[in-house]
Amino acid sequence: MMDDRSEPRIRTFEEARIACDCEERFARGCVLADLSGRGARLRLVGAGALPDEIELFLPRQQLWTRARVVWRRPSACGVEFLRG
Repeated sequence: MMDDRSEPRIRTFEEARIACDCEERFARGCVLADLSGRGARLRLVGAGALPDEIELFLPRQQLWTRARVVWRRPSACGVEFLRG
């Protein structure tokens, strides 16, 4: 199987936080499964119910960033970091 990603992913296993400013404001934990300069794969229960855009806290970088959910599974999702 050929991997057509533009940037390599770095496998990681660290806690991260997701926040959403939707009708039900929430923040919850997730696992950052892998990371690239453009996005990440997150593991969490109920990933399919996330809104299209989230705030993601990356603890190693001590950084909050906006991200767009680009794919969803019941226990994982892929996000693309939004610039600007």
